[in-house]
Amino acid sequence: MATTTSSMAVSGRSIGIHKGAWKLSKRRGSERKTFVRAGTNPTATEDEKKQAEVDVAKKSAFARAASVVAATGTLECAYLSVLSWENATAGVACSAGGSCASVLSSEYAKLLGLPLPVFGAVGYAAIAFMAWKWASEIQEDSTWRDFAFNASWMFAGGSLWLMILLHGIMKQDCDWCHVSALLSFTVAGLVTASIQATTRMKCARRAATFAAASALGLGVVQLGPDLLKEKTKAQAFDLPYSEAVVHEDSSERAQILASRLRDAGAKMYGAFWCGHCYEQKESFGKQALEVLPYVECYPGGFRRGFGNAENESGKKDTPPAKACVDARIDGFPTWVVGGERLEGEQTFDQLEKALDKVEKRITQ
Repeated sequence: MATTTSSMAVSGRSIGIHKGAWKLSKRRGSERKTFVRAGTNPTATEDEKKQAEVDVAKKSAFARAASVVAATGTLECAYLSVLSWENATAGVACSAGGSCASVLSSEYAKLLGLPLPVFGAVGYAAIAFMAWKWASEIQEDSTWRDFAFNASWMFAGGSLWLMILLHGIMKQDCDWCHVSALLSFTVAGLVTASIQATTRMKCARRAATFAAASALGLGVVQLGPDLLKEKTKAQAFDLPYSEAVVHEDSSERAQILASRLRDAGAKMYGAFWCGHCYEQKESFGKQALEVLPYVECYPGGFRRGFGNAENESGKKDTPPAKACVDARIDGFPTWVVGGERLEGEQTFDQLEKALDKVEKRITQ
């Protein structure tokens, strides 16, 4: 009985010591790392301790391999970056039938105004550093592990999009692009292999999310301007000037009103393609139009969707006439009567009321 009690006391003391060691290792990262690496689980058998050491060594090896491969990617992208900066991509080595120079000098080889390989070099270098840090402190709650995992899969997603762009849209071949994609997929695989097997499945959704977000984001940045340009081009039109023909005869009231508007210095600003402008003219009739103070804002025709500089078609958007710009006209028709602006179609009563104000000011 005494022996049993003594054994229990010793056992309890041993447990207390181990618990204390565990708490100490949690407080000190370096001691915890030593604790994990040494496999000093007090309840583990010698075989389990050896297996733990082997597992840690494997994870560390995978992480270091990922770092080395990422460093290789850094060198490749740095080399291509230098060629791009010096506009020397025409001399880049390529397999027979490949179009490396064409791809590397295309508009898709730039991102935010910089050569795409520059971003690749920076990204690979960051992943190489993160993977190396992860390899030096293999533990399941490492921040470096999460950084390396997320970044590597984000890079893999970007590479997947670039392969789709290369073969699906550009329909070209590029050895350097293939090598870079292979390196990024390899890095992502090695970093994943360095994670404990039970944790990999939990990280699978996160890997897919980061890869998809990267591919989609890069695709939007690269193709967005082209899609907008195509949409604008599809909506472009060129409308030659054509004078509206009014068929209605003018009433006496319309002719008197047109003369009053002219004498008061009033102006009706319009555009030949504007339906409301045509209806306003119809309300006056063809005889009154001869004296109506009308200003055409697009006497040279109306073009939109070509841009402000001449393109390959030799056309560009037509600006409004200077008189309309000076009057700050932004809608049609617009009447200016004695300094008062009347926008849209106006009835004779509205125009006469505006004229009465002008004439009243003159007589005062």
